[in-house]
Amino acid sequence: MGAYVIGADEGEAYWFLDNLMTVKASSGLTGNRGLALLEAVMPPGSAPPPHVHEKEDEAWYVLEGAVEFRVAGKTLTARQGSFVFAPKGVENGFRVTSSTPLKVLAITWPAGFADFVRELGEPAGARTLPSHPKIDPERIVAVGKKHGIHVLPPH
Repeated sequence: MGAYVIGADEGEAYWFLDNLMTVKASSGLTGNRGLALLEAVMPPGSAPPPHVHEKEDEAWYVLEGAVEFRVAGKTLTARQGSFVFAPKGVENGFRVTSSTPLKVLAITWPAGFADFVRELGEPAGARTLPSHPKIDPERIVAVGKKHGIHVLPPH
């Protein structure tokens, strides 16, 4: 695939846990150039389980809201305009701390995280947060393992 533009309300949208994830760049969209970029909207209090990405580095750019990350045992607070990086192979997780939804750009390289979102999530019926999130811990662990994401028990 060559050059492309995905507009503000475009891209593959998925309800992923309690989030709305929109794929803006993936391996298939970029001609296997190894980058995934997803726009994520998360409700206040959202907190995925701690996990380790075995294959990809991960970064986030905060567009709106506030979030507290735990990366390799460090607590990192990020607000609008902040950039956070987590290298592969280290434990990370986060919790949305703002009273309004968090909106971030989630970036991974290589691009496997987009495939994880596609498999674990479901196509969003609307570009809104899911009204009844489907969170199945056993499925999260199994799908994560398939995609090189080791889900850890909560601390």
